[in-house]
Amino acid sequence: MSLCHVILRLLNRVREAERNTGVSINLELSNLKQWLIDVQNKLKSENTGYDGLFIVWDEFTELMRSAVGLRLLTPLQEITEALMSSENNSYFLFITHPSAFNGLIAEEQLKRKVAIIIHTIIWRLYLLLKIMSVNLRL
Repeated sequence: MSLCHVILRLLNRVREAERNTGVSINLELSNLKQWLIDVQNKLKSENTGYDGLFIVWDEFTELMRSAVGLRLLTPLQEITEALMSSENNSYFLFITHPSAFNGLIAEEQLKRKVAIIIHTIIWRLYLLLKIMSVNLRL
């Protein structure tokens, strides 16, 4: 059985347990870092031989291409950096295709184009005012 099937079965069991007990597990970005640290601390305290988490996020490309992908980069980077500290010793591995960053490149290109347009408009207004001031003096 592949790892993907094992994870899907586990997620289905969690969903079933949530339905049966009426308990909902909501992990939001704001509390994800603390939850991961709590999991680490629990594993450390139970003498499990825990030596850190290695979290692999395959198909990260799909998230990057979504509308929320770019907004999640900074919070995910903060979580990743916190987990890589010496007291946590855990790591994230995000697997993505280079095309996932096309949105970032396009956004940067758009910002540059807008800046050039604004600069051009300001320069033309400046020249127009200069010409008008010369004409008004005559």
